[in-house]
Amino acid sequence: MAIGYVHNADQEFHINGLQVSGVSSLNASYNIPTENNDYLGYVGPAEFFQNAPGVCNLSFERSMITDDKPITELIGSTSGFDGGLSFNSKNFNFQSGFINSYQCSFSVDNIAESSISISAFGEVGPNVEIKKHTQTQNELFIPTSSGINIECDGRESNRVLSFSFNTQIDNEPIYKIGSIFPCEVTVRTPLKQSFSIEMEIDDFDAKNVYDYMRTGIHLEDIRVTLRSQCGSQKEVEYLFKNAHLLSQKINTDADNNTKVEMSYSTVSRYKPDIFYR
Repeated sequence: MAIGYVHNADQEFHINGLQVSGVSSLNASYNIPTENNDYLGYVGPAEFFQNAPGVCNLSFERSMITDDKPITELIGSTSGFDGGLSFNSKNFNFQSGFINSYQCSFSVDNIAESSISISAFGEVGPNVEIKKHTQTQNELFIPTSSGINIECDGRESNRVLSFSFNTQIDNEPIYKIGSIFPCEVTVRTPLKQSFSIEMEIDDFDAKNVYDYMRTGIHLEDIRVTLRSQCGSQKEVEYLFKNAHLLSQKINTDADNNTKVEMSYSTVSRYKPDIFYR
């Protein structure tokens, strides 16, 4: 092995005992809050001291070559999980991790992708012991554009080009006197979800903006289904109840390309409705 290189084959990333597949990039950092002892009347040596618990932040992106069920099951969890990066017999591990955000996106002729961010409120470092290989990796699941079905306004006669979904989780650590780690982590509700759909259109009808002021906010249930390639019966379903239409953008050009992008948002006291079959 060449000195100064860490090859991708020599790296593994684990969450809650599962080696995550399809990881294309990962970023990890921790912050140690400090302040200096600069007080009135103090003539001793100038020093720094830690004035608050440290937090580790991680984010990673992956191609969805297996489904995200082991990850999405952790959304909104208040018990925490461990994990870490292994490379060339070295470790960067964490304890007490919580998912801050989850995002997935897919479009025609591209492999679906997901992006996840995590905050860890426990110990971080090379000596942290974590679970490894206690969960088995799921069978291959590679959604294709022909296996994507979206039930929404205008879908029946217009072609969906892309879809993206994002949910944010507000985790609040609670500390007690005498402890450097949280005694518990709570999830602030409601949880907000946002998503957008882009379609190439033939006969799409836009919504009247001021109808919302007269008749109320436009709400609808939207269902998105992903199926694996090669005719597999395996699928993932995203269900958005009472989705609130936020905006519509229409774009056209001289090459006969007319597209519309619709943005929606939902709020709920529960984790997103994602079903794996």
